[in-house]
Amino acid sequence: TKVLGYADLIQGSAVWECEMTARRFNCGNGPVKLTPEERAKITEASKDWILLAQFGTLTAGDTELMWGDCGCLYFFIRKKDLAKKSFENIWMVLQCG
Repeated sequence: TKVLGYADLIQGSAVWECEMTARRFNCGNGPVKLTPEERAKITEASKDWILLAQFGTLTAGDTELMWGDCGCLYFFIRKKDLAKKSFENIWMVLQCG
């Protein structure tokens, strides 16, 4: 569990998924076909996303919250939105092993 910094990713780039979803691509139906130009734009725009918070398995006494199979919830925000304290466009990504 952390706030800001670098994500401890389990399944690869989550910022790519944030940018794809922000652009209204459906990432849940397998690989998305992109032109080389689209891929380049998304790759560049992905650099604007940073980790806001990460939550792994949470345990308190006899209670445990586990995301998938020992996974993590990641919350990402664009740098400009964080600077403005604008939290309307946060994306959550779940990754598990």
